[in-house]
Amino acid sequence: MPPLAVSLVLFSTLLHASWNLLAKRGSGTPALFPRVLLAVAVPGVLVGLLGEWRGAALLPEVWPFLLVAGAFQASYFLGLTMGYRTGDLSLVYPLVRALPVLLVSGFDVLRGQVPGAAGWLGLALVLGGCLLVARPAGARRTDGSEQRPRWHGAAIGWAAVAALGTVGYTVADKLAADAISAAGRAGGVTAFRYGLWEFTVTAAYYLSSLALWDRLRRRAAVRSATGAAAPSPFAAEPGRWPAAVLIGTLMLVTYALVLWAYQMSWQTSYVVALRQFSIVVGVVGGALLLGEAARTARIAGAVVIVAGVAAITFAGGS
Repeated sequence: MPPLAVSLVLFSTLLHASWNLLAKRGSGTPALFPRVLLAVAVPGVLVGLLGEWRGAALLPEVWPFLLVAGAFQASYFLGLTMGYRTGDLSLVYPLVRALPVLLVSGFDVLRGQVPGAAGWLGLALVLGGCLLVARPAGARRTDGSEQRPRWHGAAIGWAAVAALGTVGYTVADKLAADAISAAGRAGGVTAFRYGLWEFTVTAAYYLSSLALWDRLRRRAAVRSATGAAAPSPFAAEPGRWPAAVLIGTLMLVTYALVLWAYQMSWQTSYVVALRQFSIVVGVVGGALLLGEAARTARIAGAVVIVAGVAAITFAGGS
């Protein structure tokens, strides 16, 4: 694997963990991710339309996969939004990154693709790392005493929603890429332009679901005794656009760097394994920069997860 490709992937892991750290800091503002998606989708749809007009148009058979991928990616962002509102970054982030590995491996086993010794070892390490990360942790009260350890069930559940979304849009993207390659159009329709369209579709799904939720909330308020609707948890707040634009920019740059690394290296598995280093970066960032609890156990769990993902990835031989 070329040194430049290694450097690109490692730099992308820093950016990926950084935008999640920024998202966690802004998780008190539920309108953050809708703004992030708009910050990416507005220029994205302009670039996409320009490409449709001046370049090679997306294949008709790609659009169904794109629509499915957008729906799953919207659920991914919903899981992140609610996960960061209900739990620590050092809890949610590694689970969102690691659970898809367990889910995909589990599907492979159900289909009769039994892993070898290295694969089973990797699965055990990933599972053990997830348990370390998710183990109950106590928090200190204002008087310095230790609270009773508790499970963060809601945050773990939302992390699972985000992980399922990751698996869904990854499978849809793979099918779309196969359709493009089969048609001999891989050079004309770039993955980056496809990604911009996907963010646009995701924004449409996400904002539509929020609008529907808000409408149902208002109807429920009218039927209630008070007749007054509670403030929307996704209400916009002023002065939050710079953070949204920054997060959206980091997301796009991370995506582009990984694509560049894929183009420079035939060892796809190496790129996949190196990307998991972001788990360690994210957990360390949450523990040290945000002062989150159980830093020792979660950092140890993150390292175990990365080791497990590496074992699974290299066992695949791709």
